[in-house]
Amino acid sequence: MAELAQAEGRPAAEIALAVGGETEYVIVIPESPTTQEQKAAEELQQWLGELTGAEFAILSDAEPARAKEISVGRTSRLAAANLAVAKKDLGDEGYAIAVKGNRLYLIGGKRRGPIYAAFAFMEEGLGCRWYAPEVSRVLRRPSVRVRVVPRSYVPPLAIRDPQAYFDATWSLRNRTNSGRDHVPEKWGGHINYALFVHTFNTLVPPSQYFEEHPEYYSEHNGKRDTRQLCLTNPEVVKIATQTALRSLKERPNAEIISVSQNDGGGYCQCPKCLVLDEAEGSHAAQLIHFVNQVAAGIEKEYPDVLISTLAYMWSIKVPKTLRPRQNVVIRLATDTCMWRRPFVSVRNDEGPVPRAASWGLAEAPNKLSFKKFFLGWCKVTDNISIWDYWTNFAHYPAPTPNMEVVADNIRFFTEHKVGGIFGESEGADREAMKNWVETKLLWDPSRNVRELMKDFIWGYYGRAAPAIARYNDLLGSIRKGFPDVREMHSWTPPSGRGTDYLSQEFLDGATVLFNEAERMADNEEILHRVERDRLSIMYVKLMHGPEFVIERDEDYPALIDRFETIARRENITQMSIVSGRRTLDETLKLWRDEWRELQ
Repeated sequence: MAELAQAEGRPAAEIALAVGGETEYVIVIPESPTTQEQKAAEELQQWLGELTGAEFAILSDAEPARAKEISVGRTSRLAAANLAVAKKDLGDEGYAIAVKGNRLYLIGGKRRGPIYAAFAFMEEGLGCRWYAPEVSRVLRRPSVRVRVVPRSYVPPLAIRDPQAYFDATWSLRNRTNSGRDHVPEKWGGHINYALFVHTFNTLVPPSQYFEEHPEYYSEHNGKRDTRQLCLTNPEVVKIATQTALRSLKERPNAEIISVSQNDGGGYCQCPKCLVLDEAEGSHAAQLIHFVNQVAAGIEKEYPDVLISTLAYMWSIKVPKTLRPRQNVVIRLATDTCMWRRPFVSVRNDEGPVPRAASWGLAEAPNKLSFKKFFLGWCKVTDNISIWDYWTNFAHYPAPTPNMEVVADNIRFFTEHKVGGIFGESEGADREAMKNWVETKLLWDPSRNVRELMKDFIWGYYGRAAPAIARYNDLLGSIRKGFPDVREMHSWTPPSGRGTDYLSQEFLDGATVLFNEAERMADNEEILHRVERDRLSIMYVKLMHGPEFVIERDEDYPALIDRFETIARRENITQMSIVSGRRTLDETLKLWRDEWRELQ
């Protein structure tokens, strides 16, 4: 079993939370608690009870003080203690933990802070874990003595979105705040978007306007189409602003609205847009020109709402003189780096960018890198967010040992004071582990990624953990022995149909380790977790084709059948976002058609 990660700092004197399954401690909340303080107390009560078997009563601070108390939130006990940490600005989500005598104080910021204080204490002080929505770890013991480390912490990222389970309870326990997790407002809520991303067609719907007003849309080779908007057309600004204001009125809790280009290429090439772009040396010029006007219109009615736009593909390069307004957030997408070099962090990215990203108005591609684009934006605005790419889009199940790079990207971006990170990680290999590790890094980028992976493996896989740990080490060794790792990218096949970066030696070793893990699995639930991860190795073998599998004395049709059984049980429906092999059904058909052709 891996050692539990503990909070750093000088611990206070020991307190005995429970002895022999009994406790003298009570949980104290304000006489009129916030819903977040109430939730924090209830979570403490539940998990301390699970841990010790003792019953921790929840009392109002209107009742007489007791010698041994856990104070949650802004109680009268906290006021009387006169603790310096209680005066700190903890923002919306920060927390503080303090000890005075036999009293423990859990203090939080305005929104989720009290709840985070409770979970930080239980996780960092008592070893509790919430690895997945249905997988927690509580090291049950009737006697618990703990030396609490007094501390305060405010997360550096306001947006922490690992695109994980979309589960409100798991999100709350692991301190993410994705808008898609739907954490109720009574628990502190989440990041609220009026519109999320790629919104041009929502702001100015082609079905409503294109037929009568093709001039509202982008021009290419002298013709208008609906790939993007014509961003220098004043009527487009007016319509987009009106639509945005309606969206905000319909979503009164919204903090952000995205005014951002449609996915793909196709910036407007009308004379007016191109003149602006050429003067500014970037196609982001037409975008910033447009977004600034919409943002000015929104600010009049919603001065606290942020307007987010993308620096992505053709809009990645900062213009020479145009600057985003103070209520505009630039969300940079790392496609020019992470699609092509997912095993090289942005910190170490030297380029070149793919040729298409220069779009004819920038320097030669071999002189550019995403890192340069990012640092360019950092010079002109403090409002930056990141859209990072953490998965293999062409082959979701394929082994992708990029966790160290993900960790370094998060550190690099927070060092440069970005406000938020969204990590596109849907369908990734070792998905459960990656989801949990990524949440920890987004909350505290200083955490050691290898220690986090070890923590998860030993807590999640039961007796199968030793074999899974060795597989994780084996997978991590791929980059060390592969000289062209810089050219492995998110669209690369994991088989002989492209860059073959997973050797036969690796596949053989991985197969042995998964066989061992399955034999050692404690129960069917653990076995299913192992089989879910084994899909990655099965996928690579099947992508190599029937001859490859048969030559290694494996039954190709049986391997397909087993892959299908596990994938359907785990509700895995997509293999790729590349056309032709998008779904599980399409991929299964490909493999089975290849087998029939061989007969």
